[in-house]
Parts: sequence; structure tokens; C-alpha cells
Amino acid sequence: MEFPYKVAMEDFLETGIRAQGNSRVKVTIADDGETARARSYVTVYQALPDFPLQAIFIGGYIDDFVNVDGAWRFSQRQAVPYFVGDLSRHAREFLASTAE
Repeated sequence: MEFPYKVAMEDFLETGIRAQGNSRVKVTIADDGETARARSYVTVYQALPDFPLQAIFIGGYIDDFVNVDGAWRFSQRQAVPYFVGDLSRHAREFLASTAE
């Protein structure tokens, strides 16, 4: 799957993600083989030297895909937050670098 912001994401990963997550995914492919739906559930934990370990996001995604010439592509993503904690320290270096 192509990702248009590949360089930005690589930079983000190199600066050090200060969060860890756990996820579960269920994928259902339609009978026609041309569409699929994935339901993902994720919990993201974060800790820093001056920020105690805590869950900062619990939620999920409903992703729809289409098969275009044999390649699966996102057609829609819906975020479903169940809990949003203190995000004040999450990815702030990455977000600051992309605001230019």
C-alpha cells in the first residue's frame, strides 16, 4: 500500500516514539473479493522520564478497502475513540516539525 507521507513518517519513527501500543485486528473480505473491512482495537501507553506510564488512547478503527487492479487500497477510515487521555506530550516533536 502506498503512503503519500512516507518521508514524514520515517522522520517521526527516527525521532523516537515515546509510546507503545497493543492492537487486535479482524479483517472481513466480501464475497465479491473487491471490498474488505478491518476492525482494529488499540490501546496506546506512554511514559517519559517526567511523565508517568499511562494509557493515552483506547479506541479503534473501522477501515474499508477496495481492490484496484489486484492491489488493496484504503477507501475510508473511521476512528472510534473510547478513551482519550493526556496527549500533551504525544508526538509533539513530530507535530511541531510538520507545522512549518
